[in-house]
Amino acid sequence: MAAQLTREQAKREQLVREAADERAYAVGASEMREWARLVSQRADQFTPEQRRDTLRALGAQVTVWRADAVHADGWPQRYKVTLTFSGFGGQPVTLSPAIVSSTCCY
Repeated sequence: MAAQLTREQAKREQLVREAADERAYAVGASEMREWARLVSQRADQFTPEQRRDTLRALGAQVTVWRADAVHADGWPQRYKVTLTFSGFGGQPVTLSPAIVSSTCCY
């Protein structure tokens, strides 16, 4: 009986930790969306240095191809931006050119 109670308490503690992690992730996601919204409203007024700083803050890795480059699927590809949000899951996020051009530096 005591062993079962200990196992159940451990399960409960694990669930509480997972719920706290999920709440923290949701808060981080909300804050990131708000930051992106604010930046996108002013991005067209950024200097080139401010644009580079913004990309650095996002952990951006930018790949630029020649103007005549064509993706293996047959569509033109001029650039790709991959962002890694430090402290926000750490998973790379690739933005489409439409998003980048409307919020960033092109």
